[in-house]
Amino acid sequence: MHVFRTEQIWIGIWQKARAVALMREGIPIRFKSPIEGDIAVSWGHGVIKGSKNKDWVEQYIDETMTRQIS
Repeated sequence: MHVFRTEQIWIGIWQKARAVALMREGIPIRFKSPIEGDIAVSWGHGVIKGSKNKDWVEQYIDETMTRQIS
């Protein structure tokens, strides 16, 4: 985010949520998704605050974080 704030870069492959955060700070930035769609982020998980399925989500995260790839 620093390099966008300080105008060291003006384009990049990035996350919409971070672009929106900069927009809220007043940084003149836009986010554009290609017509074909965005890339999937497969190396992380997000848990919605107040999830009704907290036990399932925690179990899923535990499983995916401990599984060994062969």
